[in-house]
Amino acid sequence: MQTPHELETQIKNTIKQLAELTDKTKASAFFKNYLTIMSRFHKYSMHNQMLILIHALSMKINPTKLMGFQQWNSFERKVKRGQKGIAILIPIISKYDKFLHRLKRNPDTRLYFCDTCKKYYGDNFTTELASGFKAGYVFDISQTEGKPLPEIEITVDGENSIHILNALEKFCEKNRIILQYKQLGIANLYGYTSGDKIVISETDTTDTKTATLIHEIAHNLLHKENHEMPKQQREIQAEAVSFAVCNYFGIESKGFNYLALYDADYKKIMENLEVVSGTSKMLINNIKKGLIKETEIGKEEQEMAVEV
Repeated sequence: MQTPHELETQIKNTIKQLAELTDKTKASAFFKNYLTIMSRFHKYSMHNQMLILIHALSMKINPTKLMGFQQWNSFERKVKRGQKGIAILIPIISKYDKFLHRLKRNPDTRLYFCDTCKKYYGDNFTTELASGFKAGYVFDISQTEGKPLPEIEITVDGENSIHILNALEKFCEKNRIILQYKQLGIANLYGYTSGDKIVISETDTTDTKTATLIHEIAHNLLHKENHEMPKQQREIQAEAVSFAVCNYFGIESKGFNYLALYDADYKKIMENLEVVSGTSKMLINNIKKGLIKETEIGKEEQEMAVEV
C-alpha cells in the first residue's frame, strides 16, 4: 500500500515530467511553426464576434478559424465553390492632424494636406482614426479546402475512465458544485467554471471529459476566491493538477501542449509545485474513496443476486 509520502513524491515527479515536456513542446519546430501561422488569424472586436456568431449560426457553421478570401489563398487553401462569406464590419482608417482635422493625401508628394489649416503634414505628425465602417466578408476553415493547417492536440481518445468520471461527479455533488454537460458549440472550449458551477462539453470522449473536469474542479478549489491571480498562473495550476491526477490513474493527458499555448515553462510550472501537489493528492484520495465505495456497492449487488 502506498504511503502519503510516496504518493507526494510520485505527484512531484509527475509535475517535473510535465514541466520538461512543456519545454520540449515549446522548443519544437512544429510548435514554432504553429504559433507563426496562428498569429496571422485576426482577433475580432466584441461587436464583430457577435456578428460572426449570429451570421455563422444562421448558416449552420460553428466558427473556428476565420480569414478573408485572399488570406486563405496565401495558406494554400481555397474557398469552396458556392460558399457565402460571413459578414463583418471593417473600419475605414483616415489620417487626422492634432486638431482632428481630416487630411487628404497628395499621391505625388505622399504628404497629407489639411484644407482647414492649409498645411502639409508627414506621417510623424498625423494620427490614424476610424472615420467609418464598411462591410467585409470572411470564411471559416470549414468552408475551405487545401493544405491542412497544423493542429496542437489537446483532446485524447479513450473511454476507459468512466469510473474515475463517476467518482469526480460524486465529489462535485458532495462539495455542492453544480455540474452540467452541454453541447458548448464553441471551438476548442472543453469546459468552463463560473462560481460553483462547472460546465463540460458533452461531445468529447470520456477521457477528455475526465481530464477537463479535473482541470475545472482545480479552478473551483484554487481560484474561486482568488480573482487577482494572473490567468497564466491559474491555468498552470489547474492543468498541472489535471495532468498529475490523470497520470496517477493511467489516463492520457496532453497537458504539456495546453500549457505551451499559455507560454508556461519549466520554471513557472515548478514555482507552483506545492499547491499543485497538495491539490492533486487531495483529489486522488477522494477519487480512490469513491472507487472503493463503488466497488463495495457492486459486491453487495453480486451477493444479493447469488442469494436470490
